[in-house]
Amino acid sequence: TLPVISPIRKTMVTDATVIGEMLDPLSTNIFQGHSNQSAISVKQTGKGFCFYFSYSMAQTLCAIHQGRPVDKDYDQDGMYRSGDGIVLTSAHDLSLPYGDYHLYILQYMLDKAGIVSKHFLPPVKGNITDLLLHYGGDDEADPHQVQRPAMEFMKSRGLPYHFNIMPKKDLSGFEINKDLYEEIRQNGQECSLHFNFVKIREFFTKEEFDKQLDLYESYYGSTPVATVNHCFMFRGWTEQARWASSRGIKGDNGRAHTRLMPDPNPVNVFGTAFGTTWPHFVYDDAEHDRIRLPYAYIPVVFYEARVRIDQNRWKDVERLWGILQKAVNNAWTLNMFFHPVYIAKTPECTEAIDQVLKFIDSNSYQAVHMGTDQVCLWWFDRSESTVKTVRHTQTELELEVTAVNKEGLIIRIPEENGFDICFVDQKETMCEKRAITGRNCYLAVIPAGVHQVIFTRRNQRE
Repeated sequence: TLPVISPIRKTMVTDATVIGEMLDPLSTNIFQGHSNQSAISVKQTGKGFCFYFSYSMAQTLCAIHQGRPVDKDYDQDGMYRSGDGIVLTSAHDLSLPYGDYHLYILQYMLDKAGIVSKHFLPPVKGNITDLLLHYGGDDEADPHQVQRPAMEFMKSRGLPYHFNIMPKKDLSGFEINKDLYEEIRQNGQECSLHFNFVKIREFFTKEEFDKQLDLYESYYGSTPVATVNHCFMFRGWTEQARWASSRGIKGDNGRAHTRLMPDPNPVNVFGTAFGTTWPHFVYDDAEHDRIRLPYAYIPVVFYEARVRIDQNRWKDVERLWGILQKAVNNAWTLNMFFHPVYIAKTPECTEAIDQVLKFIDSNSYQAVHMGTDQVCLWWFDRSESTVKTVRHTQTELELEVTAVNKEGLIIRIPEENGFDICFVDQKETMCEKRAITGRNCYLAVIPAGVHQVIFTRRNQRE
């Protein structure tokens, strides 16, 4: 069952096919039985299809993704944190991406219409990507020099990493000095700001936000791309998104993966408490014209994965590999959140990272590894890339595709179209049949730039 968070119009269908029905509520969190009312219905009209929703999918997605305003301590943990904004209830399994399930319905609609769309993952060296993972964590202003061994471990595995660097308590600077900062960046890893606003039932202010950002910019000489607030502190609804985007910050990786009570720091937990693994842009409130801000929420998804070093390790490996396989099956952008101190000191943490690589190698998957900044910037580029239909006949589909991101773009064509070969500027490109979220489609790699793209049938070219 999918949550609906919007006004509902009672709908009885007489001349259409019901593809989703409303359930009768037995209590606030329990729904059971048939209501005989349609949630979603479809009817063929001429050469196309008409879909009717008895609820607002847009409002539902916005509520799940952005949550409710954090205007009080809803979970009673003593702090105002992003977990207070979770709208899903105790009736919902937070390991399920409920927001994405609504998007799957939209994908079904696009497929029925034969519309080509942008895939969720970028290509890897001109190939179709199976898995995207991005790695990052908070250094917590740790004075015990854990940052360097964490950097060296990730480098030894050929992996990127994103350090969220927290100011010292007296705001005199940071534990990562300028030399180490430059060394991290030269390794192809990332540095950003870890805001520290921890208070007991007191909201942080714009003045505090600006002061810590000013300190970071003056100390390192750069503006962070994607930040995290210590302990996932939060306030209001879109205030920080507005403040941050106005100063050039592009994203936040502090959307809690699960409820933060009774365990305030739930490790080895996979969760999609805000309904998705994918980044998504923030929409401002009605007082600010509901504009889309140039700012993305990047959900925490797998928080501090662990694989025990004992006789039970294979239970942990089986669980970890199962989650990674779901990421492949659903084209997730999977955040792997590890604090540097655990990478430096905890064998169960580094074993989990090694098991991620073993999973990829044993399945011969094409994987993209990113830091959180990189996935944020790629999401911006993806949003600016375009796919335009020029001509669509029974035998051929011509598109104009603009791929902004330097890696290029993967586009998705419904299997229903019947096309299985793709040409970019008259040259054949990578085009493979895949099952994504349980639906068959063809994925084609388009290089960066503006291109003429033609889909047709292989047997017509032979």
